[in-house]
Amino acid sequence: MRTEDSKLVLKIQIRPNGPKGEGIFLKKWKENNISTPHMVEDGYIGEHYYILMDHIDSSISKDDNLDKSFFHEMGKLLRQMHNVNSSGFGKLKDDNSAEYETFESWIKEDKQTNK
Repeated sequence: MRTEDSKLVLKIQIRPNGPKGEGIFLKKWKENNISTPHMVEDGYIGEHYYILMDHIDSSISKDDNLDKSFFHEMGKLLRQMHNVNSSGFGKLKDDNSAEYETFESWIKEDKQTNK
């Protein structure tokens, strides 16, 4: 989102009553003087948690002193992370089955329709 004075990011939790981890994480880091995006506000739109925060402009150019192997290693980790094959949605249970059987039940947080 853009205003005349600033750029903002609005993140809305897709699942009603879903985890609020990012908001808690940002607040705790800020309390401990760790640099984070400024959270303008957080709250609920209906049942959906949201965070409104400042956008951070960032660019990586040829002049940046970044170790190029960082990007290679990060890509390998992301590939490994996204290479997992499974069925269902949500967190893995102790028996390695998914918390929810269908996307619809995950969105509605309706574990009763999950077999």
